[in-house]
Amino acid sequence: MKHTLAIAQRELSEKKFVFTAAFALAVMVMVIPLFPRVHSHEWRSIYAIGSTIVGVAFAAGMAAILGATIVGREMSDGRLSFYFAKPLAAPAIWFGKLIAAAILVAGTFAIEMVPALISGSQSMKDTWSGEGLTALSFLAIVLTTMFFVAHLLSTIARARSAWALLDFAALGLLGLAGWWVVQPLVGHFAFEMLLFVGELFGWIALFGVLAAGAYQLAMGRTDRQQSHLALSRFLWPALAIAVAICGLVVWWVVSATPADLTDNITTRIAPQGSYAIVAGKANHRRDYVSLFLVNVKSGEYERLHDGPLRGGFSADGKKLISLRAIGRNEAVGEVVIRDVAPGSPAQETGLYLSTNFWPLNVSADGNRIAYVTQGVLTVYDVPTKSSLGSVRTPAANVTGMWFRTPDLLRLLAVTPPNRGETIPRTLEIYEYDITHRSLQKTGEYHRSGQALIAVANQDGSRLFVRNPDGPGTTVLDARSGATLFDL
Repeated sequence: MKHTLAIAQRELSEKKFVFTAAFALAVMVMVIPLFPRVHSHEWRSIYAIGSTIVGVAFAAGMAAILGATIVGREMSDGRLSFYFAKPLAAPAIWFGKLIAAAILVAGTFAIEMVPALISGSQSMKDTWSGEGLTALSFLAIVLTTMFFVAHLLSTIARARSAWALLDFAALGLLGLAGWWVVQPLVGHFAFEMLLFVGELFGWIALFGVLAAGAYQLAMGRTDRQQSHLALSRFLWPALAIAVAICGLVVWWVVSATPADLTDNITTRIAPQGSYAIVAGKANHRRDYVSLFLVNVKSGEYERLHDGPLRGGFSADGKKLISLRAIGRNEAVGEVVIRDVAPGSPAQETGLYLSTNFWPLNVSADGNRIAYVTQGVLTVYDVPTKSSLGSVRTPAANVTGMWFRTPDLLRLLAVTPPNRGETIPRTLEIYEYDITHRSLQKTGEYHRSGQALIAVANQDGSRLFVRNPDGPGTTVLDARSGATLFDL
């Protein structure tokens, strides 16, 4: 430790002029309000903004320059042998220089921030702190990354070795592996979990590059090519281990079972049969939402990777329709259809929809799809990949639909009351004749009070509406909306 601090002190004494340069820039920011045509009453804003710009730019330049010269310059100038001529260990040399570099970058940044502190500590606190990843933390990550990237590029450039091609190949492979690891989180919009994995990789990579620099000096010593080779041999396996550890974490996240679900659990039950779609957040997996196709009788389940909660089951419960994301485009997906039996292959329909739709359903034979988007109902024939008709839906909100027959589609729509008013709510029932491309209203059901939520029975001939004024359920005729009896 004594040798490490001695080297850090030597580095600081050689580069102490940078503190003078930082002080001069801070003074320059402080005298800007004295310039002509500058309003003196705006000095607080000038101090805060000017010192922030100068401080960030100066710190970034320092990080890049120090990273490029911390070892490479002394090695190319033949001055690194001075350290090895003394009884100094390679880790002491490396970490002594790192400590000095950290003090230089942080110290000059602190000097540049003096005018901003004079303008008011509260403005500084609002700028550089907050919840989550603060601006100051983000700047520290960027400067650290710049430092080590500059060190790596400097080592490669000074070595003038063909090993550089392998370095770039290794970087490309690690990039592909990293994207493969995080893709399940991106596909499920689990950005909180993605941030955690990124932080985990960052900490492991930081320890890896710190150890790689010490190994580089210990094995490469004063030889430029051997130094480059030693750095590459240690750095890329260390980063590969970091990616592998993150991969294990992601594997654990996506391997959740239905028994692990603890929060935000939602289900969609097939009208017939024993299958249901279950989604929710699993224990200790943050915002990752797991999706399962579950046989509620046997308990068997299958993990789903599409978006079935935006689709659903056919009326006979034998077909599952879902939306599969297209690459990185989160706004568009392809409609796919499959049997509910576990392991059934998915049938690509060639129909690409915006994710801004509701509802979506499929006929019992899987040959026809109906969906509503932006107030327009469209029926699509899967085998021919052609539209069978479109019609604008009524002003009411369409909450559900199903195929009574391959040529007849039934829709449910709810008319809500105006905000702040208590007026009767209406459940409207429509039928769309696909052959004649005609939409007609077949019935309605009125009720005041709470929201109307209706579900159909297995064959679609009855509707069940919960009674908000007391226990029980009202049974309706699914075509006319007439009340049949109460349960």
